[in-house]
Amino acid sequence: MKTFFVETKTYFDKEVRDKAIGLAEKALPIFKAQHGFISIVQFISEDDTHMMSLIEWQTKADHEACMRSPDFSNFNDEWNELLESGQLRFELECYDKMLE
Repeated sequence: MKTFFVETKTYFDKEVRDKAIGLAEKALPIFKAQHGFISIVQFISEDDTHMMSLIEWQTKADHEACMRSPDFSNFNDEWNELLESGQLRFELECYDKMLE
């Protein structure tokens, strides 16, 4: 089965580390409840300055639908506040699975 992967990297100032990690934990049940969700693995860097998530979806359309989900509205308000403050930086890369 060909699947779709999303890799996120979130860099944070040490003052908001716990809040950033808390938001990542808060997002887990939201992701897991979305159609097409397969799995998620989350990592924290050894230097404690950023975290990475690898999320697997059945299709790219499933990921895109998740990002539009109203389930994220409260989460997005808190997330955007940190982004706008400059205390949190976020990168997202998408990948199609090449080999089975």
